[in-house]
Amino acid sequence: MEFTKESKEYKIVSKIKEKSNYNSKYNIKKSVKLKVKNSRDFSNIKEIRDDGILVLKNKELACILEFGAIDLSLTSRSEKENFFFYFKELFQINDLKLKCYKLDKKINLNPNKKNYKNLTKKFHDDEKCLKLLEQNYELINKLEEENYTISSGYYFVLIARDIDLLNKQLDELEAVINNIIPKIYLDLITNKLELYSILSNLYYSDVNLDQLMWLDLPELISPLYLQEKSNMLKIDNKEVQLISIKNISPFVDEMFFEQIFNTPKVKACININDTINTESLINVLDSSYQFLLSDRNTTKKLSDATELDTEKENFQLLMNDIKNGNEK
Repeated sequence: MEFTKESKEYKIVSKIKEKSNYNSKYNIKKSVKLKVKNSRDFSNIKEIRDDGILVLKNKELACILEFGAIDLSLTSRSEKENFFFYFKELFQINDLKLKCYKLDKKINLNPNKKNYKNLTKKFHDDEKCLKLLEQNYELINKLEEENYTISSGYYFVLIARDIDLLNKQLDELEAVINNIIPKIYLDLITNKLELYSILSNLYYSDVNLDQLMWLDLPELISPLYLQEKSNMLKIDNKEVQLISIKNISPFVDEMFFEQIFNTPKVKACININDTINTESLINVLDSSYQFLLSDRNTTKKLSDATELDTEKENFQLLMNDIKNGNEK
């Protein structure tokens, strides 16, 4: 099947042939055709602008911010309460559309290994020093083989319908984060190499980063083979299981998400949509509470009545916490 000159695949193949040396035109076409096809379902990224803004296929814009992790288990109770008191302001930004990602990434120890090799050549006559250098070199290899050289990266992805709203919400987000103690360090990522590295990690891509930078084609991040099974996704040679938490109880431990985000070899995402201010939230809860009272007054089953009584108490506690500014 030949590509038409107007097709996306034809333009990508032409760009590859201009900037890369491939022996088989058939393999180029076959590979690109599969990646472009899979990108329609697997990726929502249309373009990465020179200023680091991501243009999505639904015409929305996004930016990626990396932030440093903090360990609240080492803080006092009053420090935790202050942290959540200021952090909740993040969810009162109007029309906020925010994703919070935790991605594991491999620590690059190649410079260390190269340094040990150079030192080995330099001290080849010193037997004791040479032995120590070789042991350290082997230790790095062993750590890499056992997957101990993995660190976690944490990212905010802010999404908005236009550039003005994106910049406005970015300023609001930074203002909220800067008021929080312990301090969270934010870094807006605008470098394309860093962005492609993060996206390749997110989409389980093993495409060469140099190739991505030369061609500047987000479609190439998509996997070559994508198959949906009954209990997992087959992404190239990786088997991926997806777990979605759609509803969260009003009363969960304040460190509930810590356990999920600290699980090794697991990509995690919290999706924040349709944030509302405190007054609107109280009105929504009050309406739900009235429906709950109506159900409680009409139920005749003891088991239902007990469950509704528990929900009633939870609603009352939650509304009091919100009114007093103590909700987590």
